[in-house]
Amino acid sequence: MMKNLLVTFTYYVCLLALITYSPMFVTSAKSNANQTSETEKLICEISLPSKVNVVGGWINGSLIIKNVSEESIRISALYSGSRHVWKGNYKENFSPDWWKTNMPEPEKFAEKIVTLSSNETFTIPFKIHYEYNAEFFRGQPLTISSGYRISQKFAEQYDTWTGSIEAKPVTVDAIE
Repeated sequence: MMKNLLVTFTYYVCLLALITYSPMFVTSAKSNANQTSETEKLICEISLPSKVNVVGGWINGSLIIKNVSEESIRISALYSGSRHVWKGNYKENFSPDWWKTNMPEPEKFAEKIVTLSSNETFTIPFKIHYEYNAEFFRGQPLTISSGYRISQKFAEQYDTWTGSIEAKPVTVDAIE
């Protein structure tokens, strides 16, 4: 009972934080793997099989970011993840702008800027703690969603792309 209250409380605090800080993110490019337009420069997709093995209590996946423009694009390879878990769902958004604790020094960000040439990809691995969240996941398909964003302020400071992209959610069956 206490764990359910803690998880519910954490979910609402994260949701409130997301709503509170969302205006700081400028969405200049929004995408998913199945929809592109001429104005989009980056797209992303989640890489996971439809049946995924739980290994040591964890599910391993990745978010693949792809440059679909003709020009080179700079993004940050130093980022933090913001996780949200609820019944049958897992969402993780990655951003160099938001850190719950221990934000790196500015020079660390400068060292971790990568340049993606046209059609080049960058992979962000992620791990879902299935065992810890089994009460939300077990016995049903798990829908996973993810995205990547960089605010205008960060982009101006480090000369990077700015925007927000979202992958098309994937639904998997976890095999324990």
